[in-house]
Amino acid sequence: MDIEGKNRRLVVVSNRLPVKLNHSEGVWEGKPGSGGLVTALSPLLRHRGGLWVGWPGNREPAPLGAIRNLLGPLSEEWGFRLTPVILSEKDVDSHYYGFSNAILWPLFHGLQSRCCFENRFYRSFISVNDKFAKVLAKHTAPNDFIWIHDYQLIPLGERLSRLRLNRSMGFFLHIPFPSPDIFFKLPWREEILSAMMSYKLIGFQTPRDRRHFSECLRQLDRSTRQRGHGRIVELHSMGKRVLAGALPIGIDFREFSDMSKGPESVERMEHIKEELGNRFLFLGVDRLDYTKGLPNKLRAFELMLRRTPSLRGKVVLYQIVIPSREEILEYKELKTEIELLVSRINGEFATLDWTPVVYRYRPMERNDLVSLYSASDAIVVTSVQDGMNLVCKEYCASHWDNRGTVILSEFAGAARQFKDGALLINPYSDEQTADAMEKVFSMDENEKRHRMSKLRRIVKRQDIFWWTDKILKASYGTGLEDWPYRELPSITGIQQRN
Repeated sequence: MDIEGKNRRLVVVSNRLPVKLNHSEGVWEGKPGSGGLVTALSPLLRHRGGLWVGWPGNREPAPLGAIRNLLGPLSEEWGFRLTPVILSEKDVDSHYYGFSNAILWPLFHGLQSRCCFENRFYRSFISVNDKFAKVLAKHTAPNDFIWIHDYQLIPLGERLSRLRLNRSMGFFLHIPFPSPDIFFKLPWREEILSAMMSYKLIGFQTPRDRRHFSECLRQLDRSTRQRGHGRIVELHSMGKRVLAGALPIGIDFREFSDMSKGPESVERMEHIKEELGNRFLFLGVDRLDYTKGLPNKLRAFELMLRRTPSLRGKVVLYQIVIPSREEILEYKELKTEIELLVSRINGEFATLDWTPVVYRYRPMERNDLVSLYSASDAIVVTSVQDGMNLVCKEYCASHWDNRGTVILSEFAGAARQFKDGALLINPYSDEQTADAMEKVFSMDENEKRHRMSKLRRIVKRQDIFWWTDKILKASYGTGLEDWPYRELPSITGIQQRN
């Protein structure tokens, strides 16, 4: 190992790069990506000479020169090298929309009735991971640490091992891991568990997710045993050994906190509050997905207005829905259901000077989002199942004055960390969610500040750098401080389309 760290790099691998290539009117453009993974991991790689490998999001074939011209300047601007894996339209349909999101996504969220178990999807799943493996073989060196992220790339470590690459590799699963009674419905359960056992370290968001994983191993291999206790344990199963960590992902607390104090953010915050008549503001920020419980939230808000007329005209639900997987019929139907609920609530309760639900269906710039966080009196998260949920952490970091309250689903991974400061609810109970909203509206200001100060301490202490440090020390033997800031190396070649 390169003890001085001069030649090693942190290599992040995810299904998508933090940029999406778009072709419009004959011109290729690169737009920054969105989502929790991009927000969380970008600060780690920035100016450390690292590498981010992933699919650039284009379904239409892009000329090699166009890719270089777009990713090169973005790499220089962001302080880490962007290396694309080129996928065909068939790859995207069968791997991303097929095995990843028509099988693993619903299954791992406990919604097996939504799964579409097709062998062709699994074949594509392996084929695409082989393409990622070839790119990594070309662009990484033995001293690099390859950090693979999420369910779309579970087999990647095993596929890299088949190429006989000498690399240190870790994997982190950002979504929940299901209990054995759900997981064992997967026809390829043994292959998936074997692939997950191929890393030096595999990380989960919560102890429950890790426990489910070890229980699945025990059902498949009765000789499975665990050594140690605490955040990181050692599992022996299927003739392999892996370190398994329960390590909740964090955010860049300082970035959100500092941004919320800036004069531009404060000005936008005041404008939002004034525009909404300085009413009590409930905020929702969710990606369009059936796991986020958006209809549940809207029905609970409707129930609160119906049963407590005195709140009409005094409260607003400002709901941001981030577009996602719009090509999929289920998501189109969900969007329609959400918009019908919004129309129903506003149609029944709105007055000339008050709209109870403000609905925005669009991506949000970071600075606008921070201003909304700061302007709102409570964030409402009603996920029916969630790996972590970083929105509630971003919300807390943006309330430097200890204002604001968190209403959080007990089925979000963050509930374990937030149990002493948030109001935990069962999102399947409209009454319970409506009760929590009413409680927040009438809550004493001192109690609000006490709760928020607790949550901010947790988010600040267990931030994205704490999380990364724990994983690097367990899987590579060095902490984040051992990966110094450095200049980007010269751009390397880009994989050609097969």
